[in-house]
Amino acid sequence: MNLSVEEALSRIVGKIEPLSVVRLGLMESPGSVLAEDILSPSDWPSFTQSAMDGYALAHQGGATEYNVVGESAAGRGFDGAVKPGECVRIFTGARLPEGADTVVLQEEVERDGDLIRPQKLEVGANIRFQGENLAEGAAALTRGTRIGAAQIGLLSALRISSLSVSRTPRALILSSGDELQYVEEPAAPGKIVNSNAYMLAALCNESGIHADISPILKDDFSTIEQAFRAGIARYDIVISSGGVSVGDHDHVQSVMQSVGEVDFWKIRMKPGKPLAFGLGPNGVPIFGLPGNPVSAFVCFQLFVRPALAKLQGAEISERSVTLETVEPLKSTPKREHYISGRIVTEEGVSKFMPVGSTSSGDITAFGAIEALACVPEGVSSVEKGSEVKVLIL
Repeated sequence: MNLSVEEALSRIVGKIEPLSVVRLGLMESPGSVLAEDILSPSDWPSFTQSAMDGYALAHQGGATEYNVVGESAAGRGFDGAVKPGECVRIFTGARLPEGADTVVLQEEVERDGDLIRPQKLEVGANIRFQGENLAEGAAALTRGTRIGAAQIGLLSALRISSLSVSRTPRALILSSGDELQYVEEPAAPGKIVNSNAYMLAALCNESGIHADISPILKDDFSTIEQAFRAGIARYDIVISSGGVSVGDHDHVQSVMQSVGEVDFWKIRMKPGKPLAFGLGPNGVPIFGLPGNPVSAFVCFQLFVRPALAKLQGAEISERSVTLETVEPLKSTPKREHYISGRIVTEEGVSKFMPVGSTSSGDITAFGAIEALACVPEGVSSVEKGSEVKVLIL
């Protein structure tokens, strides 16, 4: 049975369970995914403060002059109270003195000694009130959020030094083929570099996951089976490329059936029709990706990346937009077609530009690829200037 892309993804996500929860220190957590809601332990801002440099004053109806009685700087506030008709020189982030209700900008006053004359005054202006951004007990971050630099900034500001996250998956990359070589080896007749392994490991790294690359496997059933069994026992996900089609030397699908359960094998898509997915006896997800580089790349983006997100308990979302194509796109009507390309700008409008050929073995597109145009089943071509769904990588 050939599944649609949507059906295949649904089955993958439905079969995978998030990994166990661990507690990490703040600076150990970047790249991890929250396994809990983070509730703010305090108001933010934690005190009422000035949003600008200027003068904090106790507004007095009809007053045109205010007497400067002190200064409030960040980390060093004014100890007294400001009375009506008085003001305090104040700086951004400094605590608003007791009695003050307005901050007037320094460039909007005339100062004569210890007197200021506001040229423009709006009661309550230029103040950040305690708790106006985040109240104590409110959700600061929600479960499933991936921790990045912005989240670290928020957590540290809230004085949160440790958090519960899903354990980061350990991935193993397998590649089989008598034709494969390591990148350091000299070129030999009939041989090619095992570029898929390096690419897939890098894609895992982009997802915040470290991947180990297994030694190249020969086209031998028992050798491949042994590698799969070892990988399933030691890792949280096993990703294989090559040997998944129907050739005499393609053993991966049979191996996956031998070591676990194959959920499906073929998808109605181009490139990447022969993709196998299943589970090991311990529930570890196993992928048999095609050997053609573009097929392996596209299948990772569509299926493996969401699987990694599910293992981490992260939200699974698709980054897609609708753009015009600057060139006509030819497709295969019987399958959903993903075309490599990049985003260009014409007269201030973002558009899709295909790169490389439609061959699944043409790696030249990798030099510029940043998006995939999706041509649905039943469509044989998309005319220049027509709109198409584009996945942003």
